[in-house]
Amino acid sequence: MMWQAQHGEQHANLVGRTAHNSQVLNTRTRALTIVCILSLLCLAACSTARSIPNGTIAGFVTLQGGPIALGDTNSSTRPAEAVVTASLVNGSGTSYTATSDNNGRFMLDLPPGEYLVTARCHPEDRGTPQRVTVNAGQTTRIEFTFYVP
Repeated sequence: MMWQAQHGEQHANLVGRTAHNSQVLNTRTRALTIVCILSLLCLAACSTARSIPNGTIAGFVTLQGGPIALGDTNSSTRPAEAVVTASLVNGSGTSYTATSDNNGRFMLDLPPGEYLVTARCHPEDRGTPQRVTVNAGQTTRIEFTFYVP
């Protein structure tokens, strides 16, 4: 009888520990499930944000007037090298810069949004700012002309 009492007591302890372990396992399983679901939601949000394509601002910078380069058979309008800057209008302070090539062409690959675009040929020569909207997957064309006396 003593053996049965001890065995019964051990069995009760084992059952109690098993129930406790089961509760701990259930709590851990729930926590792991929540972490997995949150991770998947974050991953989905990040991949959605990255899937929005950029848009483009492209155009020309030209000089008009002033002395014509030797051998230039064109009119007095010619390509100009300039620094073109596009600043987000939303007040974030984010801006993007490109330099026009020898033919006056420039291109900026930008996230969609509203931008204020400026061009500078020289520190003192600043073109009239232009407000443009960049749409995903589309090109917005603009031109800057600097007048030289």
